[in-house]
Amino acid sequence: MDATTRFKTQRVGALPFIVAYLEKIRLSQFVEEHVPWEGDVPLGTLVEIMICNRLLNPKRSIRSANGQKERACATITALQRSNSTTIG
Repeated sequence: MDATTRFKTQRVGALPFIVAYLEKIRLSQFVEEHVPWEGDVPLGTLVEIMICNRLLNPKRSIRSANGQKERACATITALQRSNSTTIG
């Protein structure tokens, strides 16, 4: 190789590694053997796709800690009110 040699490089990301790992642990085969499914697409394949999507594009499932606390407090208050009216 000399200084004039050019390479075409591409950014691949983690997908090949994730797919190789899922194949190594035989996740698709395990799911298909242990979970009943009658869909058109094999369930093991769907599970692998969902795992790849989640690992490649992780997002928070909760908007904010404050919003979660507010919703929890509202739920607890509503339960306390409903319990006090049914008991008393």
